[in-house]
Amino acid sequence: MRPIVAAVFLVGGLLCGLPASAQTPGSTAAFEMPLNVDDWRPDIVGQNGMYRFRQAQGGCQITFVQNLGADAAKAAGRTTADTIEAYVKRLSAQVGDVMRTKAPDLVLRANIGNPVSFMSEEVRYRGNDGAEYRNRIATQWVEAVELLIVAACPSSEWESQKAAIDAFINKVSVHRSTKL
Repeated sequence: MRPIVAAVFLVGGLLCGLPASAQTPGSTAAFEMPLNVDDWRPDIVGQNGMYRFRQAQGGCQITFVQNLGADAAKAAGRTTADTIEAYVKRLSAQVGDVMRTKAPDLVLRANIGNPVSFMSEEVRYRGNDGAEYRNRIATQWVEAVELLIVAACPSSEWESQKAAIDAFINKVSVHRSTKL
């Protein structure tokens, strides 16, 4: 599986309602995002399977990452918990101590079949800029695709922006091909 892109960390595309493929034609799962979301602006669109949106007013961002290779990871005995572990390990290497808390699963609608439940954790850390940050990491493997969502804010904005983050994420769904 390709490594999680370090750019999803907050340390110092616009898809028009269509699914974003996971970098390969014929992919069987992808995030499906709304045409536009009030108060959020895309700044990375489809680069290496990554889509990042930043608040127009505020310091939060939400990153969606799609990687191929979940089927090979499963065959090697890895799980979605390993995705979160890899994220936290990479983050720790950049900023030092990271405090982790299990979070409730995040559930996204799917275009066909049952909703998709994402394992979630929240992390807190001090960035290299000296500011405190909070992230919510949510991941699931759907067929051969690893789906990862990272919502990130300065800690001072986390509680006041949770509703805006949840409202955005609730507009996103998982698009599956008709192969189930």
